[in-house]
Amino acid sequence: DATVKCWGYNSDGQLGYGDKRVRGDGSNRGYGSNEMGASLPAVDLGLGRTVAPSGPAVCAACPAGSYFNAVGGATCTPCPAGSYSHFLNPAFCSACPAGSYSTAVGASTAATCTPCPAGNYSGSPGLAACAVCPAGSYATAVGASACIPCTNSIPRLVTGHIHTCVILDDTTVKCWGGNSRGELGYGDMSNRGDNINEMGANLTAVDLGTGRTALSVVSCGYHTCALLDDATVK
Repeated sequence: DATVKCWGYNSDGQLGYGDKRVRGDGSNRGYGSNEMGASLPAVDLGLGRTVAPSGPAVCAACPAGSYFNAVGGATCTPCPAGSYSHFLNPAFCSACPAGSYSTAVGASTAATCTPCPAGNYSGSPGLAACAVCPAGSYATAVGASACIPCTNSIPRLVTGHIHTCVILDDTTVKCWGGNSRGELGYGDMSNRGDNINEMGANLTAVDLGTGRTALSVVSCGYHTCALLDDATVK
């Protein structure tokens, strides 16, 4: 009925009955043994006054995937794209980390944060989309928070023991020289470049796979390796 009753020690009037009587201890103390139940009056809060309903009865917690941005707000706000909240009643949503993105609105789990694909990046937390690496830079791994600038230090022409390989301006690879151990990569052991009509247009590109191109190439002794545009190595 939203009234208040109090009992216990009352040396300073903490029970609110206008006296210092202890109530509910069963000690009688000259005030009668029947002190609880209907014999215990309600505290006088004022004519017609009762206790207001408690917070949980009138205030609802914001569900996961939303937050409240103002005390006393009438509605919860869904977490925007690029963020999430898996707690009840949060004051803010957590941002997806740099290197990831999320297009979901009202996300309730970090699983909606997706790593940026290779060739893309997100440089700050809480983004709804990744950006493509600008010209002159690259990102070979997924989840990049920044792209790597291209530099002239990436090998374009390398030499092994008795062979040479080069990345051309169309990102294909051609090799020539000794090939006793297949180091030229043409599927045979024939030398190239020691006879006429073996260079220029007659020298084919090394087969790196359909649609694959080389980012860098290294040679050592009798073998050659290339880092490809899909971040694999052959």
